Amino acid sequence: MHRKSLVVFSIVAILFLSTIGATFALEYLPGVTKGDVFTYSSVGYFSSNDPNAICPSNVLDQNNTEWIRVRITNVTGGAVYDEITAHYKNNTEVTRPGYANWTAGSMVNFMMLAANLSANDKITPDGAATINRTVLRSYPSGERETSILDYTQVYGNQTLHQIDYFDKITGVPVEYHDESVLANQYNTTTVFDLKLTSSSVWTVIIPEFSSFLILPAIMIPTLFAAILLKRKNRTKQT
Repeated sequence: MHRKSLVVFSIVAILFLSTIGATFALEYLPGVTKGDVFTYSSVGYFSSNDPNAICPSNVLDQNNTEWIRVRITNVTGGAVYDEITAHYKNNTEVTRPGYANWTAGSMVNFMMLAANLSANDKITPDGAATINRTVLRSYPSGERETSILDYTQVYGNQTLHQIDYFDKITGVPVEYHDESVLANQYNTTTVFDLKLTSSSVWTVIIPEFSSFLILPAIMIPTLFAAILLKRKNRTKQT
């Protein structure tokens, strides 16, 4: 089951690659380097008023995923290679390779933008989808500019809505929200959410034990001074 639905990245990549059109105005260059690592949490949602509806295996798979790691294995010219690993709650893992060369117009199992795309820039040289806007997002390491991809596609009775956030400098996805609504006799909704939890490039979340590391550095000199003062007072009293 895991191999059939490895990671939301594969699902999102299908939506991502389905927006094909034509122009090569921009220079599409990688914003990541070999060795960069990005880790994500994921969750799937399913709802339907169909009494016979069954939750899809890929939604169950997402909810059994403990974390997803993307490791950049090589960057050469305009091409980027990575490994996407899904680590499941039963302690098993599945890894598959990804590849992108925006200038050559090729992409396989890959969901990352070229660096420094701004509002109205196409996400791929020959694509139809464009960056809607950029906003500043706050992280412990400071503010970073984020590019937002927000679009809707309709295929008959099915509506796909995708709103994704990418770090502008690196092109790395920060958050995904991909929603599919099938409206026929019944209404069925499937949602996949993905969120970046840690990065080797910049601080995404505050480390769990950071307060315990910082606090003693502040408290030790104060505690030491208090002990000395107490001993001094005792000496005076004696």
